[in-house]
Amino acid sequence: MMNLNLLLNTCILAGFLSLQMNAQVPFECVVVDSARNAPAKPYGKAIGDLSGDGRPDLLISSANGGGMYWYLYPDWQKYAIRSQGSWSEDCQLSDIDNDGDIDVVNGNTQGLYWYENPLNKGESLDARNCTEHAIGSDGTNIHDLEIADMNGDGKPDIAVRYEKENQKPVCIFMQMNLDKWMAVTSTNFSHKKGEGLALGDLDGDADVDMALGNIWLENNGKGTGWEELAYAEDMPEQMILKIADINHDGRPEIIAAPQSTEAGKLAWYAAGKDNGHFWIEHTIKSNVTRMHGLAVGDFNNDGHLDIHTSIRHDHPGKEANVSIWLSNGKTEPGFKEQIHATSGSHFSKTGDVDQDFDLDIFGANWSGPVNHRADILLWGNKMPVLPGEH
Repeated sequence: MMNLNLLLNTCILAGFLSLQMNAQVPFECVVVDSARNAPAKPYGKAIGDLSGDGRPDLLISSANGGGMYWYLYPDWQKYAIRSQGSWSEDCQLSDIDNDGDIDVVNGNTQGLYWYENPLNKGESLDARNCTEHAIGSDGTNIHDLEIADMNGDGKPDIAVRYEKENQKPVCIFMQMNLDKWMAVTSTNFSHKKGEGLALGDLDGDADVDMALGNIWLENNGKGTGWEELAYAEDMPEQMILKIADINHDGRPEIIAAPQSTEAGKLAWYAAGKDNGHFWIEHTIKSNVTRMHGLAVGDFNNDGHLDIHTSIRHDHPGKEANVSIWLSNGKTEPGFKEQIHATSGSHFSKTGDVDQDFDLDIFGANWSGPVNHRADILLWGNKMPVLPGEH
């Protein structure tokens, strides 16, 4: 016979999960930095523990001369990594030098760089102590920047895709050592000039593949050879992409949305028996434009992956929704939109910033009413904590 306490706890947990699946996820909006004080045109955004205190911090970089800053959790004290300069659209955090702290990767008009966090030297990450290391000469107008070990040597490599208007091919920067990087291009990159890049093991062979628009590129295991395969019909040139196992079948799917003015679909694509043919399309919403934030995660703690989207504030005649799409948990999941703001956001990122076991959303519009500035916002997820979490 089942222990009575165990039975009661099981029933309570089942009821709690049922409530989570059906209830609205509550969010609380916090202004991290006001538009009057924030860097101009705050394009780049990232979440990570830059201070080494075990709690995630927030990073913003300006695309209009306003510098690059990080904000210390929880009071959002502001520190300059560089007080001036214009950076590209995307940036990432990663332990580039494998010294146990988080470094910053970002590009500007002079090149692509990584900024060394001096935490292991007992110093703070600020303009006085942060060393700039060159990765490549071309850091202008990077739209997508992703980091992964592309050749299996244990060192992080960097893949970038440039803004559509620049008509540049994808480039992978392979790390030889901390100050020497090899730029790798491919004939399969050269004719795919557009926006949208995601990395993940799409064919289950334990190396990192790449999704670009409606195609995916199979890694030869060394990061130097790539076979092009189409997973969908033609898409708008300017997309935003993610890779995740959204239906929990043990194989990753591709989630895609159009992020500029050309209309398309918010959809997810599941591989069939043959990875080389068109994948099975599951449309979530049609006739979508300017969806410039996309993330995947379990926002209501029900064990199923949900989707976050944000629409740019310059959406003519329409609300700029900042939303989560809650999964119904089925084998082929459907998604229901929950709108938690209509102010818009650009390249929003997600993570458990306040460490309360749920996912928060970090974002800002790319312009606002004060000299191309916009409020830096954190939407804190206020889901109740699961039994046993502390």
